[in-house]
Amino acid sequence: MAADSGGALPRVDDGFGQYPGTGYDILLYAIDNEIHHRGQGYVYLRALGIEPPGFYDRD
Repeated sequence: MAADSGGALPRVDDGFGQYPGTGYDILLYAIDNEIHHRGQGYVYLRALGIEPPGFYDRD
């Protein structure tokens, strides 16, 4: 083990009971998962001939 730098190690949790990582890692996973499923929804809507809403609709 490396010399103690005086800082605390980040706490490792099991996000959703199956994804070990720090809170930051779990947050990034949740964001990535949302983007993935949003993309699936857009592909599905387009396959049905429906125009999906704008990804960044600022109006």
